[in-house]
Amino acid sequence: MIVLSLFLLSSIFISDATICYQCSDAKAGGMCKHDVQGMLADRTRLLNMSDVENSDYNSKFTYLKNCVNAWGEHCLIENIREAGTGQLFSFVRGCTDGKIFSLTDFPDRTIVSDNQTTCAFRPGSGKVVVCLTMCKTDFCNGPLPDMNNGGITSSRSPVLFIPLLLAVITSILYDVRCW
Repeated sequence: MIVLSLFLLSSIFISDATICYQCSDAKAGGMCKHDVQGMLADRTRLLNMSDVENSDYNSKFTYLKNCVNAWGEHCLIENIREAGTGQLFSFVRGCTDGKIFSLTDFPDRTIVSDNQTTCAFRPGSGKVVVCLTMCKTDFCNGPLPDMNNGGITSSRSPVLFIPLLLAVITSILYDVRCW
């Protein structure tokens, strides 16, 4: 009986789909980038629930999405900024198939689902930098609990700062090349 109970309990969390954070901002300081506690609260609630269906995600969670095949099986962070000023145009967490992003004209590059950030200038814009980060494990595109504090608080993931750093470096290199 104990073995059967453990099997049933573990099967709740076994899924072919990846669970990703999903939200978007079009301004600096938005909740999608900074509401770490809200995202962690959704994550904790999901892990403590036993009756979540795919259709329940929109109604039960603010920041979570079950990335089934129709949405793509990878988690994504997409950061779109103006080179030079660093002004935020868009910050998105969500699902992707690795080919379709919010901007359809992202340069044809291989984006690997390895939690590394790839940045490029948007074709024809000269000043819009698009940075993409893809990964393929549950909750990989957002905050993870800080296990040193019992999982109650969170340290901000360094992956959130990498796109900004790359945009600044790219902007500096672009300005130097223009001289």
